[in-house]
Amino acid sequence: MLTFFILSTSENWSEIMKAACDATSPGMQPIVNNNELWIVFFIVFMVVGSFFVMNVFVGVIIDNFNTMKAKLGGDFLLTPEQKKWMQAQKSAQRIGPIRILKPPPQRIRRVCFTIVRSHHFEGVVMSCILVNTLLMGAQHFGESTQQLYATTIVSDISTSIFVVEAAMKLMAYGRAYFEDNWNRFDFFVVVGTLIGTIAQMFASTSLWTLTMVVRLIRVARIFRLVESSSSIRAILSTLYISLPGLSNIMSIVFLILFVYSTIGVHLFAKVAMTSNIDAHANFQSFGRGFLFLLRAATGESWDHCMYDLASSTPGCVSDPPYDPRMCGFSDAEDCVPLNGCGNPVAYIFFCPFTLVVAYVMLNLTVAVVLEGFASSQQEDTDDSILVPELLEEFQYKWAEIDSMATGYIGVDKMLEFVNSVTPPLGWFGIPLPMPQFFRYMCTCDEPKLALIVVLVFLTLVYCQIHCVSRFTKASLFISEMSFWR
Repeated sequence: MLTFFILSTSENWSEIMKAACDATSPGMQPIVNNNELWIVFFIVFMVVGSFFVMNVFVGVIIDNFNTMKAKLGGDFLLTPEQKKWMQAQKSAQRIGPIRILKPPPQRIRRVCFTIVRSHHFEGVVMSCILVNTLLMGAQHFGESTQQLYATTIVSDISTSIFVVEAAMKLMAYGRAYFEDNWNRFDFFVVVGTLIGTIAQMFASTSLWTLTMVVRLIRVARIFRLVESSSSIRAILSTLYISLPGLSNIMSIVFLILFVYSTIGVHLFAKVAMTSNIDAHANFQSFGRGFLFLLRAATGESWDHCMYDLASSTPGCVSDPPYDPRMCGFSDAEDCVPLNGCGNPVAYIFFCPFTLVVAYVMLNLTVAVVLEGFASSQQEDTDDSILVPELLEEFQYKWAEIDSMATGYIGVDKMLEFVNSVTPPLGWFGIPLPMPQFFRYMCTCDEPKLALIVVLVFLTLVYCQIHCVSRFTKASLFISEMSFWR
């Protein structure tokens, strides 16, 4: 049973299969390929036991996770329409007013603005980033002088292009350049690269550390591709959504590793060194034991380590006294070998650990990531109240009136805004006079909305969602005065 459990983890299963094929009678010398039919047995077991049954085990864990999440989260008490409304509320909470940059009045700045807003300019910059990153990845120890020279030239040209890009954007956008996170990131990379390059030029000797820092800063520009790739942004968004759940899972894994490391130090600290239990993988201290179990959680030779910790060598001592000259505690070449006996408890120690950590906890991590991906994709379904395109249009139409992204528009602009937004968030294509507009707003069950002087961005989003869903009252935090009775 223990062997089959090890096989189900797919750890060193080929070695076990070879040993079974070479086996003869008990106590007899093995013969190479004595019974090759055992290969069929092991392959069938790996397909059924490891690939199928263990994945069913994983599926059961994920299914139970989703079931418990639905019950604890309270979603099972909501109707499908109510769930759609709640999802629309969450989508609205994540948006805000955006600022649409307008061409500056100065001629030179206007030319720079036109260039940096061009898709061709962005394509050139992205191409430089890719070429620069690929060339840096092609560098290696012992490269030829020609390759080093070519890489240096291309790197300098790319750096010049990045500097020109930052300068043109600064001239085009002015102070608004630093309002964008990606622009701040680009500026940091450009400044860091320039400082490193200048320091290398004036340094009397080659500064290896400085060179590495400059290379790392240059490679960091590859993250700019995230801005231009919606699929990469979706993956990163999924990971971001999953962070709270992943932190909980990792906390439990840390506690399990902590407890097992403490127990392992008390049980196996004095076991003799072997080919698998060496200076880097042992329980002689809590830190080494923690790292050892972290490696075992990935399935790396955990079965061989278990056997070595459970077996005893001839002449071993069950409880050897501590000697600072012992190998593992002393780095001297003439250190005294540690000759402690193994402990059969290792079987009970490692099997539950592998089952709990390698299967249950790590697969719960997969379940959390899948749940985060499902949550991020749920917003894009066709049957949702608000699709991302509607919210994006809402943002841009708002920005046409509120160009500085203050989050406020005057009441005299409110009718113009609502008439410009596509239904169901607006009345685009359907002329709506002012009296009918106020009656329409009152149908949202928000009579106080008729007293608006200044309208807050998210306030109108929530109200429009309510008019679409007809589910509940939205809370409006607005400034009001007697404007209409």
